[in-house]
Amino acid sequence: MSAPATPHSARPTAVIVGAGIAGAFSAYLAARPGLRTILIDRDDVGAHASGNNPGGLNPLHGPGIPGPMQSLAMESFHVHLQLWDEIHRLSEIDFLGRRISRVFLALETNDVAGLDKAKSLYDSTPGFDAQWLDRDQLRRIEPRINSAALGGLLAS
Repeated sequence: MSAPATPHSARPTAVIVGAGIAGAFSAYLAARPGLRTILIDRDDVGAHASGNNPGGLNPLHGPGIPGPMQSLAMESFHVHLQLWDEIHRLSEIDFLGRRISRVFLALETNDVAGLDKAKSLYDSTPGFDAQWLDRDQLRRIEPRINSAALGGLLAS
């Protein structure tokens, strides 16, 4: 015999504020096991930072990386990749999930040391890599890049 159905209002509720990639994905993950989920945003889903972000999910870039946030960022990244097909199937929206490359610019000499550390992190992480580009190489891939750039790191 199955348990009696729980009234809709008696189910635990998760309220998630912000319908960008993090909020929408959190709402999805909360709803999967049956949690009543409410997603709130002042505008449309992905209308702000997530809708204008150059690619978004990068477990090798951000506060605490490298450092204490790196393992959480990497695990979160893998969860996103694993669920892309399911999210596409359920939403019927081609959200263009893809891995992208990103260029980090060195505008001053002291920027180069930080980018060298980032290159080491990318090169030592399976599935990621980075290459140093000089000013001319940068301008060939994107002519609008600041002409004062000393070089840059193309990370993917």
